[in-house]
Amino acid sequence: MLIKNKLKIVDMADIKPYSKNAKIHSPEQIELIKKSLETNEYYSPICVDSENVIVIGHGRYEALKQMNGKEIEVVDLSYLKPKEIKKLRILDNKIVSDEWDKDLLQAEIESIYSGLDDMDSITAELNLAYEDITIPDFEPATEEEQGKLDQKEPTVCPDCGHEWIK
Repeated sequence: MLIKNKLKIVDMADIKPYSKNAKIHSPEQIELIKKSLETNEYYSPICVDSENVIVIGHGRYEALKQMNGKEIEVVDLSYLKPKEIKKLRILDNKIVSDEWDKDLLQAEIESIYSGLDDMDSITAELNLAYEDITIPDFEPATEEEQGKLDQKEPTVCPDCGHEWIK
């Protein structure tokens, strides 16, 4: 697939929000976007039409505006027809999903954070709900299970069948 979009540098003052944008960005979400931009930089450009009206990225635009952004890189979608742009505005927000592969998400979170002791910070920073993260259950084992820890099971060689106890 060929990429038709073009990157260009635009003054923030020349970018215009789409007046009929149906996606609502809460102040909390804008704060999370700002925090992400401060931490991770600007890696997902706003998309604009031929008049520099936002097609995709209203939340990023608002966050950058609050951060006093001057010039930013945008994707020029002027090659799209007006109906295509309207569809894209809706589809881009509709495609975003809150569904997660919880095991993969958990593994990623654990690889980023050394511990899960500050769940408020983790969920706020990653914009996740508590139910998206599994907090390990460190309940002590039962007395019966603990007794089995002292019992040594023989190890069996898969080739010759010889058994030994470590």
